[in-house]
Amino acid sequence: MQVQPGNGTRRSVPALILFALLLAPAAAFAAPGAVPSPSAPAAADRSDTIERHPLELRALIEPEAVLRELSAAIISARLAGDQRLVALLYLAQANACRVVADWDCQREAGINARAAATEAGAPHLAVRGIIAESRARLAMQDYTRASRLLGDAELLLKQAPQPELLADVMLAYSSMSYALGKYPISVEYAQRGLAVLGEDEGLAMRARLFRNRARGEAQLDQVEAATGSLRSATVLAQRIEDPKLEAELYLEGARVARIVGDLATQRRNGERVLAMASQLRNSQLAGLGHEVLGLAASDAGDGDAARRELRAAQQSFRMLELQSDELRVSRELVSVLLRFDPAGRELAPLFQRYLVLDNAIAQNERLQAADDFGARLEYAERENELIRLQG
Repeated sequence: MQVQPGNGTRRSVPALILFALLLAPAAAFAAPGAVPSPSAPAAADRSDTIERHPLELRALIEPEAVLRELSAAIISARLAGDQRLVALLYLAQANACRVVADWDCQREAGINARAAATEAGAPHLAVRGIIAESRARLAMQDYTRASRLLGDAELLLKQAPQPELLADVMLAYSSMSYALGKYPISVEYAQRGLAVLGEDEGLAMRARLFRNRARGEAQLDQVEAATGSLRSATVLAQRIEDPKLEAELYLEGARVARIVGDLATQRRNGERVLAMASQLRNSQLAGLGHEVLGLAASDAGDGDAARRELRAAQQSFRMLELQSDELRVSRELVSVLLRFDPAGRELAPLFQRYLVLDNAIAQNERLQAADDFGARLEYAERENELIRLQG
């Protein structure tokens, strides 16, 4: 979670507005929306236009219980030769894995869903499998393969259009752009996703698109715009039941609160995120919650609490091998140690770890740039060949 430094913050949005409009109590998010049939959404209810198995919806609340049930269900569907059902069950598995931040599991489930959907002749389910795999690769910071997968999804959707799935692709592009520090592009992709959906269509998708738009706007120091986007996301989230989305909105609210110097909201939201992480048993969310609390403590001048919380965040990200997240937190932790305990024994090994991470990420970025260049060159060569053939 990248946030602006606490010093020199602007207070263009009163803390009261942030609390009242953006950061509704947890009970407000718990109002369940209507759930369409997993096989065919009713025409009168456009809140979810994507075909889902009931276990996929249940995975939002009880991911581990769903994972325990899926193995037998998948075997049964395979024995029955029902590849469409197999694809739906693997998509439910991918969603459960996403909620608990098991990226390897999500990637493999996406691959299996795509294979089964292709065999069943279900292009929209195949697209969902591709998106699930791409999101796992994004979380694993494998941006090159993630972008290629999203290109495959776009190609399939040109042949078999589906607005909510196209919006999901735009959401993934937005998330990837944000992760790469391309904040204006992240906002643009989020807006493009919103443009293809109606007001009552794909409520969870629209909430996430507004969340992504707010995230980019906050990084661009567009505090009032970010406030409005978060308000829109919160209104939509009140109509569905999705604890992980709730936690994500608390994180974005904490980001905006830090920009305007609202320490109380930062702490409140950090605690809420930790509670949701415990409920979902999601280590990444736990790391993000500790990061929020550590940054709030640093801004408040509490060196001991800042060091404790940021160290907990770093350990969570290191366990998950999320190098970019660990690097970001390590940078903040080094800054805290230089400020509050410059002669301490913890600083030297931490700074060494920071340098190792920085070098590894720089190397990965160079490899990614080389892959991108190779892909562009191959595309240009194909274009030239096509021109020659046409000539």
